Amino acid sequence: AVKGGEFFDGADYSIQGTACDGLDGATEATQDLIVFPEVAFKVMGMYCQQAGAEALGATETMVFTFRTAGADTVPAVTCTISEGQRGCRSLTGTTTDVAANAAVAMKLAMTSNNSDTDGHCMVSIALQ
Repeated sequence: AVKGGEFFDGADYSIQGTACDGLDGATEATQDLIVFPEVAFKVMGMYCQQAGAEALGATETMVFTFRTAGADTVPAVTCTISEGQRGCRSLTGTTTDVAANAAVAMKLAMTSNNSDTDGHCMVSIALQ
């Protein structure tokens, strides 16, 4: 996850940029972060996109799930990119607040070996 202020640090957070690649990891505990130190929020939806450098095959998918405090939100905010698609959206909103000081992360599960396929998500929120 990238906090808004980090976009102004001069690093390349574009979908295939060096800073973006540095945010990837197999262990959620080392990748999640606190976005708002003292403010709870609700997720209103999200849009996720894959770089498109490698087209997904007929049985391949990329499933993005927003997480907080090491668990899926309630309800789960998720979307799936399938063959022939560049992006996906979720219009699902959380009914439970993401707590102030709670770490958040985006889980990406792939049905095949697309480890070289980059993706990113933009999450819409409402501060509480």
